[in-house]
Amino acid sequence: MLEIALRAPNPYDFTPQELEEIVSLLREDPELQVTVDVQPERGYGVTPIEVVVLVFVGKAVASGALAYGGEVAVKKAVGWARDRWRREREEQPELPPRPRRIQILYGPDDQVLREIAIDLPDGEPQETQPDSGT
Repeated sequence: MLEIALRAPNPYDFTPQELEEIVSLLREDPELQVTVDVQPERGYGVTPIEVVVLVFVGKAVASGALAYGGEVAVKKAVGWARDRWRREREEQPELPPRPRRIQILYGPDDQVLREIAIDLPDGEPQETQPDSGT
């Protein structure tokens, strides 16, 4: 079992319904235990990028559970982000799209292990350098 805490650093980027949508999608896999870690707004909350963070928690991270569960969770989160982007484009075609990032964190100091960028609604997800944002 892999425990995941889902975070949205900017509470205004995602509605509670949207967060519940991704939680439900992740929970489809019985090996993933998912909770939402509500974060208060820090700073002004204005960034050009929407970020969803998956934090891998607990002992399972040190075992093979991360290898399996981590990839399953990342694929599901990327699919959710792409679907959400397509819906937004259909519902509000006049608004410019904001790039998306899915960060994968681990450890007590929230070390960024991976970052996945989705820069266009129909674009392919790309692994980026977490420290540089590229």
